[in-house]
Amino acid sequence: MKRAQVPALAGLAIALMSLAGASTASATALEVKQAAKNEPVTISASLASSSTLESTSGVISNTCSTSTVGGTTSVFSGTTVSGPVSTLSFGGCLHEKVVVSKMGSLSVERIGATTNGTVRSSGAEVTVPVTIFGSVVTTTCTTSETDLGTLAGVASGNATITLSAILDCGGVLPSAKWTGTYTVTSPEGLGVTSATGSTTLEVKQAAKNEPVTISASLASSSTLESTSGVISNTCSTSTVGGTTSVFSGTTVSGPVSTLSFGGCLHEKVVVSKMGSLSVERIGATTNGTVRSSGAEVTVPVTIFGSVVTTTCTTSETDLGTLAGVASGNATITLSAILDCGGVLPSAKWTGTYTVTSPEGLGVTT
Repeated sequence: MKRAQVPALAGLAIALMSLAGASTASATALEVKQAAKNEPVTISASLASSSTLESTSGVISNTCSTSTVGGTTSVFSGTTVSGPVSTLSFGGCLHEKVVVSKMGSLSVERIGATTNGTVRSSGAEVTVPVTIFGSVVTTTCTTSETDLGTLAGVASGNATITLSAILDCGGVLPSAKWTGTYTVTSPEGLGVTSATGSTTLEVKQAAKNEPVTISASLASSSTLESTSGVISNTCSTSTVGGTTSVFSGTTVSGPVSTLSFGGCLHEKVVVSKMGSLSVERIGATTNGTVRSSGAEVTVPVTIFGSVVTTTCTTSETDLGTLAGVASGNATITLSAILDCGGVLPSAKWTGTYTVTSPEGLGVTT
């Protein structure tokens, strides 16, 4: 048997390390130059040395001299960090025409208290030409939570992934050893760290390490008034919605995709920017502090008998509390102090929203 290209699965592994999902006390997160990343990380890697696929008895099957792999993390922290592989290529093989049918996904789990991680692959399917008893035949290797090797994190420069995997390559190579080393070309300073004190959403008491689409509507009238208590404007209806893009970390967050107000004492409330919302767990409860950033809403208000407009903005502004539930509808109670410009430099916003979807929404770690 001769050598077989290591279908860049190791490089794939790096692509999947970054933050957001069902967290644990010792969650895994990516770091770049020693800064933990609770956001997507786009990773590229290339083969630093030839990659070999051979039978575990040591008979060489195939070898390749070049390979590149890349992807962006979609789960940013949790027991593992993971994401789909988006690019995979290889060349300079002893037997060419290695075919990648499925690139699959990669995950990384932190090793102890180090900046290193165990890299695993799932869902990959690669067909490799190999030499067996002097003849070239093809065999298909697949992965299912398969340990590929170790990511050696660095504070600066290039991290490396060293492959030492046992793959299932079917009847021709039911137990095949895959070895090689990939260099992480981007980002520099890639490593693995621990995501502690994490917040994660849960639905019906099941932690969600994935996007959660949330919709809520006003349960009671919402009032914007000066902090001196003079009523400025009241609305009877409002809807808000969005999907989380950061699944766990200090906060869970995502952009607002829907925001509207109606039935107002003074109509024509204009939402110029919907911004984003975040939730941070409160102690050991299923509740969370809700914050808004980047929102911009113009509101007509009554000041000394006259109706004028004022624009309220948010920047990591505490809006109120999400009261989580195991079943039924969670609620968000507003008690926010907003900056609404010269007319209302300090305005109080109150009201209660009912989370209509999903039912059983709460906060966990």
